[in-house]
Amino acid sequence: MDKNNFSVIFQDGPIGRAFLNYFKLKKYKPRKIYYLYKKKFLPKKMNLKMHFNENNYYPLKFIQYKNIYELCVQIEAYFQFEKNFIQNMYNFDLLDFFKDQIVYVPNHDVNSDLLFNQIIKSGENTFLNTSNQIYKNILKTNKNFYHIHPGYLPLLRGADGTLNSLLHSNSYGVSFFKMTEKIDDGNIFLRKKIEYEKFKLEGYKNYNIKDVYRIWFSFFDPILRCSLLNEIINDSFNFEKINVINEKTSYRSFLKNNDLKIVFDKIFL
Repeated sequence: MDKNNFSVIFQDGPIGRAFLNYFKLKKYKPRKIYYLYKKKFLPKKMNLKMHFNENNYYPLKFIQYKNIYELCVQIEAYFQFEKNFIQNMYNFDLLDFFKDQIVYVPNHDVNSDLLFNQIIKSGENTFLNTSNQIYKNILKTNKNFYHIHPGYLPLLRGADGTLNSLLHSNSYGVSFFKMTEKIDDGNIFLRKKIEYEKFKLEGYKNYNIKDVYRIWFSFFDPILRCSLLNEIINDSFNFEKINVINEKTSYRSFLKNNDLKIVFDKIFL
């Protein structure tokens, strides 16, 4: 299988932009990029710009600040990404590099009939998901959909993967698996654990929990997921299933504020 013999379900936001910026950096071009967006009564370019601003409101807001830029530099170094990778992924024009691959789908719902019919008609069989939506109807296309989960599967399934990982095991995890109707419960093909280290966030104590949470999922979470992409692309989705029959599994939900504070106090200086 050629390295670019896959397509992408693209939802504009931190995860999707991290993946596409990585593809651009490595000069990979997926076969197709199915760009989901909310259609408005505006010229298409204005519609897409508005959609971009809405879906990336917090990263675009925070990345303007010096202390956040310095945090991003630390995250890039932690994962051995080039400097300004994060800043570049929030460039609206990033998708121009993939203009010949993009299929615009004017419906934000990954389970819409519009996307379903596009997928059925396509010649592609392998898709990488970048959305945070639950796949249901789209799975009936009988295509292969893969996802990168920010937790070590099957040990840690569910929400707030990076934060639950740190709370319960003092490390991060990331896994690549084939999606099914059950959340984070498909065949696992790649996974790894990563030791955590503290990051300096100037003025951390002055932020409220909600904003620290937004910062984390704007800048750290997408880069953690992106850190597994190189192995995925190099192996061209040709993997052997990992046997996890005898391994423990748990499902975690979104953390409450008290637990969020415990975790963020462990992360940030």
